[in-house]
Amino acid sequence: LRNAFYKTQLILEQETRDTKEGTLDASVSGTTCTILVHYHKTDTVYLAHVGDSRCVVAIGGDDGGLKAVDLSIDHKPELPDEKKRIHANGGQVRKNPYDVPHRVYVKGERYPGLAMSRALGDLVGYLHAGISAEPTVTCRPVRRGKDNDVVTPGEPAGRDQFILVCSDGVWEFLSSQQAVDICSAFPREKSSEAVECLCKKAWDRWMQEELGRVVDDITALIIWF
Repeated sequence: LRNAFYKTQLILEQETRDTKEGTLDASVSGTTCTILVHYHKTDTVYLAHVGDSRCVVAIGGDDGGLKAVDLSIDHKPELPDEKKRIHANGGQVRKNPYDVPHRVYVKGERYPGLAMSRALGDLVGYLHAGISAEPTVTCRPVRRGKDNDVVTPGEPAGRDQFILVCSDGVWEFLSSQQAVDICSAFPREKSSEAVECLCKKAWDRWMQEELGRVVDDITALIIWF
């Protein structure tokens, strides 16, 4: 998984440099990326991500009361280790008074203004402002509610019910627990309705908080075990 991110970033660099103008330009364009692989042979979930498209598992019993546990850490510029790397590589972390998130800029400049500290593409930030394309990679056995389940310290009791993978527009004004609560109100066979409701709630919060002036990208996936 880690090599896949490295190779993708290299391809974006090469294509931006070598292709004709207008074909592909990742200089100030990029994306977060969250990849989830369920290896059925060992019933283990492998996760690799850059950026802040968060992955959350809902844990609990069949009687409801699900608890949200984050499987990924949002790569935000204000995190101490991220900020240290950015500043050491020509970047600067600032929060404008009119803005919601902290952003990454080339030191002394007003670009690129990324609201995450890791991404694929975004070559100006990658080459001149400390943006990283290195993913955080983790693995976790799926909990089936059996006696031999491997339980990560600090996680609640119960079994894994579903996973949410959502872009940062969902998480800007909704917590992981709020998202799980919204989706858990729907049965498995109504997964489409569940994520539609979640996206609508996220949209409504953006409208409320930003007075209709801006809405970030809102995408949500739900995967049941």
